[in-house]
Amino acid sequence: MTPKEMREIQNTKDNIKLNRPATSRDGIPFRNSHEISPDSQRLDTGSGPYTEWTVKTPGISNRGSRRLVVDKRTGKAYYSHDHYNSFIEIDLGGWK
Repeated sequence: MTPKEMREIQNTKDNIKLNRPATSRDGIPFRNSHEISPDSQRLDTGSGPYTEWTVKTPGISNRGSRRLVVDKRTGKAYYSHDHYNSFIEIDLGGWK
């Protein structure tokens, strides 16, 4: 991951902490279902509900494919660079 990508993730984490949506779709419910893609990885946390937040992709005019998904019950956060096909858990205070 490049420093620029990490900065964009940090910007999104800051928006989450401040409950400051950068797009009209930030903070909406994430359903955690296989309806997204046949190859999608479900979040196996046993919790939820989740909200999704856009991680900007420089150079494109739409939302792109990068998201942070936050478990509203536990506060755990997950980063997907490929529109929910895979996730890595991150700490909203820093990388885990």
